[in-house]
Amino acid sequence: MSGRLLIAGALAAVLGGVLAVTVAAHTDRYPSDIDITAGISSSYVYGGLDSPRASCEPDRKVKLYRKKPGSDRLIDSTKSIANSGGATWTIEFSSAPPAGNYYSKARKRDLAPGDGHSHICQGAASNLVPLGP
Repeated sequence: MSGRLLIAGALAAVLGGVLAVTVAAHTDRYPSDIDITAGISSSYVYGGLDSPRASCEPDRKVKLYRKKPGSDRLIDSTKSIANSGGATWTIEFSSAPPAGNYYSKARKRDLAPGDGHSHICQGAASNLVPLGP
């Protein structure tokens, strides 16, 4: 009888462990929102990066693109900086940017990568802003 109890106990422990792993495995997704504004002299652009998950805001890579026919042109990139109520980013131009429409993007990021366990900060693209003469 004690052998059966030992086997039943071992089986229950294994099944309980599998169930615990299954319950712990999950993916949470958090939306992100990014915007862009031209500086007064058009020598820089800046914007904000917001998310309901605060850890999705700081230290995100932000890329600046110029919209054009075909593939859009990557102009520059920077990292977002945390502040109260979100994060901000700024890109300064060393010379006047070519005239055109520009936008920013933040790529998605997994805050907790692992086997079956993810906390995803979703990617976002901003509105277009005209720059140049």
